[in-house]
Amino acid sequence: GSGAGLFPIITASMVQFILAEAALTLGTTGDARTYAGNGIRLNLEAINNFVAAPGNLGVQLPAATITAFVNNRLAQYDASGQTGRLRGIMIEKYISLFGNGIESYNDYRRTGFPELMVPI
Repeated sequence: GSGAGLFPIITASMVQFILAEAALTLGTTGDARTYAGNGIRLNLEAINNFVAAPGNLGVQLPAATITAFVNNRLAQYDASGQTGRLRGIMIEKYISLFGNGIESYNDYRRTGFPELMVPI
């Protein structure tokens, strides 16, 4: 309530996910797979940096865990078609946008991903 929170306008991981989507859907330069992997890795490293900052509590993810997770997501990317690849990129971007409902909603309106659950 004191205004001490932060709301990053754009993060390094967001840039990578934006580049991944553009490379995949628009054919811009660069490799969508590489951008997506970079986005996932940067997001997890940013979480580790936040946890390590003074006054924060939590357990940092080991580098091997981050690498294994990124490799798992890239294997899923490789096994998917165009729509599945876009879905994977947008899901990981959505996760990295925790706390930024504006950007994630705009992504959803543009791509339809991630699929939203119907309330019961």
